[in-house]
Amino acid sequence: MHMLLLTFSVVLPYCDAIRCYECYIVPTHPYKFNANASVNVCDKFDYSQKFVTECVNSTFCRKTIYKGSVEVPLLRVERGCANQDYYGLRYENQVYYDYHSIVRDAYNSGCSTSDTYGVKSVQVENCYCDTDFCNQSSSINGNVLVVMLIVLYFIIF
Repeated sequence: MHMLLLTFSVVLPYCDAIRCYECYIVPTHPYKFNANASVNVCDKFDYSQKFVTECVNSTFCRKTIYKGSVEVPLLRVERGCANQDYYGLRYENQVYYDYHSIVRDAYNSGCSTSDTYGVKSVQVENCYCDTDFCNQSSSINGNVLVVMLIVLYFIIF
């Protein structure tokens, strides 16, 4: 019983933001305006803490897989937080205000392949999942922590 309480006391403080692995194909962040922002490269992905990020503006992890064959076979993976930020203007009392929110239902868990209509020779598969570290493997998996807690519960009781 004490072990179960200890497990929950360690896990619960981290429940407010989803944690995902984050890495990119190139060594600079492709989605930010600061060209000097250094990031972890997915070619060196090793499941270590340096690849972990807390997604404060997202409820989903993202994994994008690029597959193709130009002259040589290509397989590249990017991982990170799914973009769920919405920035816009709100009109209130005859004044426009900046507005920011998180679109919680922007994605469904699972993978989908982008249709390239035969133009590109690279296939892009986007995968989204909503549990901690679910973007780690070559396929989207459930939360291992939840399974471990359930097993631990049955062992103790």
